[in-house]
Amino acid sequence: MAEKNNNLEFPEKKLGKSWVFRIALFLIVLAIGLTIWGITRPCHYPTCEPVGTFFFLYLILIVLFLPGILIILIHFFLEFRKRRNLPIQLFIVFIILIISCFILNVFWGDQIAKIFTKIAITTNNDFFCSAASGRKDTCYLEFARNKKDPMVCGKMVEYWKCYSDIAKLTKDEAICGKIGSTSGESNKNMWASACYYSVAQIKKDETICENIGNSNLRYICYDRVAAVKNPVICEKLPNEKWINSCISHSEKSKSGNITNCENNDECFLEAALARTDSGLCEKIKDSFNRAICYEAF
Repeated sequence: MAEKNNNLEFPEKKLGKSWVFRIALFLIVLAIGLTIWGITRPCHYPTCEPVGTFFFLYLILIVLFLPGILIILIHFFLEFRKRRNLPIQLFIVFIILIISCFILNVFWGDQIAKIFTKIAITTNNDFFCSAASGRKDTCYLEFARNKKDPMVCGKMVEYWKCYSDIAKLTKDEAICGKIGSTSGESNKNMWASACYYSVAQIKKDETICENIGNSNLRYICYDRVAAVKNPVICEKLPNEKWINSCISHSEKSKSGNITNCENNDECFLEAALARTDSGLCEKIKDSFNRAICYEAF
């Protein structure tokens, strides 16, 4: 009888019947379900950005999803490592990892990048932006804007927008010089020129326009400054047609109907500067442009 008992074979616990596996699967399904809900939810905000109201939701999703995947992998290893066909089992584990990374990138790529951006800003350390794979520039840009730090812009691929934004926010035209020359017509040349005439308008200083090498863009700069400062500046333009257009632009900025500015942040900014009315900044929809408007006062 004892010999018979020694030969008894107990059935192995199957993965699908394991409570550990079920808990892990529940976490993953819950995370994916909440993510789908978050993506398809009605938009009640101007930008529908998850950072802020939905920041902690997406953080919880990652906290649910990653442990679920890890539990399954550990379970595979512990349950099946003594069985045959180990290469096949390792291949299955590898496929699970690849699928997990794909799901994280497709469903949560932007949200993960925003989480790292939030961490970088909170800890005052742009190192965390390097973890925002494929979205580093966005993280560096938000960090630079928040800290008003142009040094971070040099780490970006498309650094010119970052330098331009910080120059406008800090009202420092010297930062525009970091973008490059203003004499050509390349993308960077245009950004550099636009940077100078934006800062010139914010500071109401037409002398900044002299930094622009491209004559046509320099005339646009004079026109913009005249619109918020004094139509006398229009006299710097090359011909009567440009001068008359500049004077008309100045009059509209100072006394025109701002209802024409609907959905045009630049128009509201110009009107606010021309009328010295910071209350108009509130009508600017983009949060960063609105911050530039308030900083101008």
